[in-house]
Amino acid sequence: MSAEHWIYHLTSRPVSRAVAELCEKALERGMVVDIISPSADRLTALDEALWMEPKDAFLPHVRWQEDLLEGEPLRLGTVPCPNPPASLAILLDGARLTEPRPYARVMWVFEDADTVARDAARDAFKQAKTAGTVARYFTEAGSGGWTETARTGPKSE
Repeated sequence: MSAEHWIYHLTSRPVSRAVAELCEKALERGMVVDIISPSADRLTALDEALWMEPKDAFLPHVRWQEDLLEGEPLRLGTVPCPNPPASLAILLDGARLTEPRPYARVMWVFEDADTVARDAARDAFKQAKTAGTVARYFTEAGSGGWTETARTGPKSE
């Protein structure tokens, strides 16, 4: 089964807040998450933000290239964490997966002005469409939620 591709296009919310919200939902579902960015600065900022967001909780996480992985469900790195396998990848700053991984879902999260990340996400959407796999494109709604603006492939949850 091919991974589903979910794309989150931000227009006002910062990446760190959106990632924290998506990670909180993933943890509620018992998922292990790889958060991948080629930017060490982005990972440092996200590491700090995950200590603060959401305001009433802590999201357990590690920088996997620096820390032990023992049971941490959120792993930040410049490349995917090799073991144990994660079920979800969140790609930031134009990150791309260079080899097949056993993810059930891959999410691209980007700010409107980040053309590199937007192009990577749109390429993934087109590839999923060509392959007949699920791809969903969400744009940030004014209410703080998400509006699904495009979808391809069979219905998913």
